[in-house]
Formats: sequence, C-alpha cells, structure tokens
Amino acid sequence: MNEKAWENFIVKNQVSKDIPEDIVMSWKRSVRAGIRPDLKKAPQILNHQDIQHIASTNLLHRIFSQLSGEMEKYFNKYDISLSLADEEGRIIASFVEGQLKETLQEIRFYEGGHWNESKSGTNAIGTALAADKAIVIKGAQHFCENWHPFSCAGVPIRHPLNQKIAGILDLTSVNELFPDNALSLTAVFVQSMESLWHAELLQDTEKIRQEFKTYLKNIKEDDVLAVDSSGGIVDKFTKGSNQDIEHLIPLTLRNLKKGENKEEIPLENGTDVKGRIIPVKRNGRMVGGITHIRKERSLGAFRQEQNSDSPFSRLIGQNDNWKQVIESAKRVAARNMPVLVTGESGTGKELIAQAIHEASDRKNHTFLAVNCASLNHELAASELFGYAPGAFTGALKTGKKGWFEAADGGTLFLDEISEMPSSIQAMLLRVLQEKQVIRIGEHTPRSVNVRIIAASNRDLKEWIQAGKFRSDLYFRLNVGRLHLPSLHERKTDIPVLANHILKNIDNQFQIDACAMEVLQNYSWPGNVRELQNAIEYAVLYARDRVIKEHDLPGDLLNNENQRYSMGLHLVSNEKNRQSKETKISEEDQLLKTIEACRFNMTQASKELGISRSTLYRRLKKYELQV
Repeated sequence: MNEKAWENFIVKNQVSKDIPEDIVMSWKRSVRAGIRPDLKKAPQILNHQDIQHIASTNLLHRIFSQLSGEMEKYFNKYDISLSLADEEGRIIASFVEGQLKETLQEIRFYEGGHWNESKSGTNAIGTALAADKAIVIKGAQHFCENWHPFSCAGVPIRHPLNQKIAGILDLTSVNELFPDNALSLTAVFVQSMESLWHAELLQDTEKIRQEFKTYLKNIKEDDVLAVDSSGGIVDKFTKGSNQDIEHLIPLTLRNLKKGENKEEIPLENGTDVKGRIIPVKRNGRMVGGITHIRKERSLGAFRQEQNSDSPFSRLIGQNDNWKQVIESAKRVAARNMPVLVTGESGTGKELIAQAIHEASDRKNHTFLAVNCASLNHELAASELFGYAPGAFTGALKTGKKGWFEAADGGTLFLDEISEMPSSIQAMLLRVLQEKQVIRIGEHTPRSVNVRIIAASNRDLKEWIQAGKFRSDLYFRLNVGRLHLPSLHERKTDIPVLANHILKNIDNQFQIDACAMEVLQNYSWPGNVRELQNAIEYAVLYARDRVIKEHDLPGDLLNNENQRYSMGLHLVSNEKNRQSKETKISEEDQLLKTIEACRFNMTQASKELGISRSTLYRRLKKYELQV
C-alpha cells in the first residue's frame, strides 16, 4: 500500500483494494472520531507527577522496567522504540534513546502521550485496543500523515486470570529499519510480561488471604468478603443475614478506587449499611480489599473492632513501660521525622517500625527493611544509593536504583545501624540533610522523599566514644527516640504474649499452669523472639494439645533449676518467719517455707521461685514427708 491509496481515502473517500480490512475499519473509526489527518502530535494527557505515581503503583510498569535489561539483548534502543501503554492507550513507559527518541518526542510518542485511536487515529497502540488483537501498522497505513515515517507493531497484554486487555506493548521504528519479525518479537516479550504478572498475582492473592485471616480473628459474626483488584473472590466469611455476598464485589472495587474506608457503605439501591472497606497493599500497590458488612449492634462495638485492627494492635502487652513506648510511637508516627529505636535483640524493633509506617501518611507507599550488618562493605554504597550503568565491574548495563530510591515516598528501616561502615555513615548523613542521593558513577543528585527509621541493639553513645559511630549522624537520627524494654523487664506480659503466639500457631493448643510458671521464671535473654521459638518448639512435642513443663526447651528447665538455688534465700512472704541463721540446709528451707504458707503448695512454690512440680521433685529427692 502506498501514499496514493491513503490520499484517495482522505480526499475522495475511495478505498483501494490493496488496503487491509483492519486498516479500512480503523480509518473509518478515525473519521467518526473527528481525527484530523493533518494532526501534528498526539494529545498530552499525563504529566510528570502522573507518570511518577504510575511508576510506583502500576505492576505492568514495574515488570516492563524489570525486562529492560533483556530488551537490550534483542533491540538497539537507538533504532527501535519499545513502549508500554495502559488499557486507555496512554503511554506510561518507553525504552528508546538517541535521535529516534527525539524524533518521536516531536509527535508526543513518549510517556504521557495519548495514543488511543479516538485521540490519535490509526496506530498500533490504539488500533490493537480497538480491534482487540495484535496488529502491524506501516507507514501510510496510519490515518495521520505525520505518523507516516514510522512503522509499528502492537500486541495486547492480557490479564492472566480474566484475559481482559490491560495494556499494549508497542514496537516502533522508522520505516526503513522496521524488522520483518517485529510482531513475533513483541509477542515474545508480552508472553514474558504476562508470566511475570501471573507470578506476582499469586503472591498478591496470598497477601490478601493472610490479611483476611488476620482480620477474621476479631470477627465473631457478620459478612466479610476478600477480593483481588480485578474482582476475583479470594475468600469469604458469612455469619450475617446475607449468605450470598458476591453482590458486594462491584461495591468493593468502586470504593477501593476512591480510597474510602467508612463506617457506612452506600449500596447500589441507595441505602447505607454499617461496615467498612479495607484496602490490602503489597509493595506499595493496592492489590485487593476486604469488605466487612456488620449486623446491627452498637457503633461503639464496631469502632472497638476497628481499633483492634490498628497498626499498633499487633504490639501485644499491658506492662506500663511497654504501653508508654506504644503511646510515644503513635505520636512519632504522626510526624515526619527520623526515628531511632533501641533495645535488645528480639524486642520487636522492626515490628514497631512497621507499625509507625502503617500509622503514618506514608502507609500507602513502600516499607523497606535493610539489615546494615549484612551489607557488603565494598558494595554497601551501591546497594543503598544505586549506581549508574557500568559504574563498576559486574554492574548492570542499565544501572540500578538503590534502597533510598526504591523506598521513595515511603519508609526505609535501617536495622543494626551501628554496623554501617563509617564511610557510608557520612553519605547517609548527607541524604538526611539534603534529601538527595547521588548514584555511584553519577554527578547529578536525585531527590528522594524517604523517612528513616534506624534501630540498634548497641549503646551508640559508647560506640561514639570508641570512634565507631558518628556523633552528628546519631544526633540527626535521634529526633524521635524509642527504647524498647526487654522481656525480662515486662514479665507480666509473658502470659498474654505466650497465648497470643500460641493462638497464631494453633488456637486449639493451651499452656498448663506449671509450664506457664516456667515461662514466667525464665530470664529470656533472646526476648520475644526466643519466647516465640520456645512456643513453636513446645507445640511440636506437646500431646493432647496441652503444653506441659516437660514439652518446653531444655534451656528453660535448666534455668529454673538455677533459679531454685536463688529462691532459697529470697523467701519474702510476711507469713514466713525470717531465718536468723546465715546458713541453712535446703531441706529446712523447704519445710519452713511450706509451713509458712500453711501447706499451700502453690503458694510455697511461688515463694521459692520454682514451679509446683519442681517443688514435689525436691521433696521426693530429700525424702521429706509433708
């Protein structure tokens, strides 16, 4: 087909026999849409901020970026342009450089350009969307004359589950360099994108299922529905009046797009029901939602359920020191300041950092956790700040963004900050002050909007005196300070923590009184993490779904025997007459304590700091009759 055939159609409305049927239909649609054949450039519909938002939330955009390294193996980006358009025909990402990029920019064939057929006439993006199939548009087959120097192939990208078109992958070049196998090459990359997309969707579904399971722990009745972003049902729970709750799917999707989370939800018939809609996010993306329609009961009870689902509700404990930390964390979450969390290993520093993030206005963006102790000292700077293409041996040709850029808009949690190399500490200080990063091998700073939460189990003031940590960085981080108490300092929380951990493992299990006494008497050098490991261990060996003393790890039982010898001289109950002797036998101390407690064995074991079963074993050992 030549320019003459196009001209005959535009001027005389004549259709030559050599024009493909798909092109004729597209030209006619372009005429009906009012497209001018002399259109100079496509409409601009997205600005820079829109593109940045899409880059951080659109899964296809992220997959396209991941594949850019593979694209370089097959395409010369100075001769070939690969572009990703969304389901409306708006270009949201491009892979092109050099003179071709500049030429395409003249017609707005770049990010933000609107190439829907109803806006820019016949082209591979718009026509593939309109025809619902892959297509090639060469030269004069374009409706607008200004597009004639180019040829393009467009292949639809379909949702892996419902097969609806979610976007178009377009390959464009000048006519002379357009490859014969352009359509098949583009289709191969579309297959790769769809495979990666499917893998991500499986992980999204698992995330929704986990959030649904967690949410149901606070629900005794009502209707709860979990759906993915395309409207597929992930799970449901019905104890209310509506046994068939699939009608809530459109309602959920509509309200999720609005970002609403209300106590009253408008239905299609114009009425309102009591409930709430909770978005489920993964890696900063909204992947689905949970809709909770409640039965009629007090609004106060419903709000209590909402509060129990707050980010800080996962931080279990009633100890005064712990509650004070939580209240401080809530205040810190409301302010956009650096935070330094200190405390022994296993006290929950990352959990409280996550809660601060989820309670802040950054909750819809990424939370990234980096363990500074695991960073390779030679590569730490490139991991944190990124690097330019070919910055060093082994670097990716495309370069790589660092953790700061990856967490842009969200929160970066730097665990074990004390282990960060001193050279990197200086670079981190500059990022905190300037809010900019410079990739390794580059000279131009990039703006980043990241909240830093740092954590350490060290005494950083001692490390400063030893010359291992910068004082200026310490003072810059130590704006919001939270010190987490050890589990030994909040022993009254051990029963509630143990039962909470057990409920999450298997809510059919119980801990008997003797085993709970052992847990309360142990010193817990590994804190809550060690407690969780101990409970998991006990569940493996417990019989009849009851954890007993002998089911617990040996370290806990050995510790109790050590505490017994201490308990012999710590009897403090006022019922027990104080011994005036400096040395007394274990047998005498046992008998005196039991007598002081009026032969109440439970009370006596508490006074001695041992479990009741251990008390009986001691009596048997010394052949004492009580």
